[in-house]
Amino acid sequence: MKVRLFIGDTLFEDLPEEKQEEAKQKYTDAYANIVLDRVIEMMNQGKSKAEIMSYLGLN
Repeated sequence: MKVRLFIGDTLFEDLPEEKQEEAKQKYTDAYANIVLDRVIEMMNQGKSKAEIMSYLGLN
């Protein structure tokens, strides 16, 4: 499978390195927030440590 990622109308790999790093950081931060929200939700639901660690892929 090949994935082509565009930022606006520009293919990611065609962006200057500085813009690539900015985009990586932006999406990394967004993903971290999604994961954190899910972990907090799981804790509030009383999920076990093992279930949370499994969700995080740390088992």
